[in-house]
Amino acid sequence: MESVVCPDRLYFRPSSFPTVVNEVLAKRVVIVSHVELRTQKEYVAHHLCKRGIEVYFVDVPDRSPTRPTLEPLLEMIEKVRPETLICVGSINASFYCAAAISFAPGPDFIYVASDNQPIPTMLGIYRYMGKIIIDEKICPNFVVLDSVITDISIDAIRATTSLAKSDSTVFGCFTGTVVEIAKELLGNIKPNCPAWRERATNLAGTLMVSRPNRDLIVRYVRAECK
Repeated sequence: MESVVCPDRLYFRPSSFPTVVNEVLAKRVVIVSHVELRTQKEYVAHHLCKRGIEVYFVDVPDRSPTRPTLEPLLEMIEKVRPETLICVGSINASFYCAAAISFAPGPDFIYVASDNQPIPTMLGIYRYMGKIIIDEKICPNFVVLDSVITDISIDAIRATTSLAKSDSTVFGCFTGTVVEIAKELLGNIKPNCPAWRERATNLAGTLMVSRPNRDLIVRYVRAECK
């Protein structure tokens, strides 16, 4: 059976981040995000600042990193010397953090996903300069699916269900749970209401702890993450 690398902590429930912030021991953090995620960044920064943590921001494009687009983040890391990088964004934002840590190892890595695609980064897989890289050293310390932040679409629910039904897991004991939650979301709950966001977050989190097969996820990143 293949070895699967996982984060030290995995949180998926409503308002998870206030719990996680109590475990952030850093004096300085850099939040890596996207311009359009203003509310989500403010939510995370608010809880960090309440604990007296210095917060710096770097916005990155919502596409896979190249050396030129990665440079502002590397410059911020060199200037601030943060103990922790916090990704508040899509799978592409997580790729920026992974690439930065590969160049400037040291900071802890917390991934607060804004979509339902944290699995590749969770397994140490990221895309940089058009290439897929597998490096277990960039596996996040914490992965957070917080229903205040994580926005999971109907299409993503369908894709997640398809992944759960495939031969994609090392341990298949959660497949039935994923399919059951997805059926409920697609049939009975109005999208984007609080109940939808909470259940959708639970669905993606449940799939994450089912430990997806790394080879399948590499194929997914190659096909979907440009």
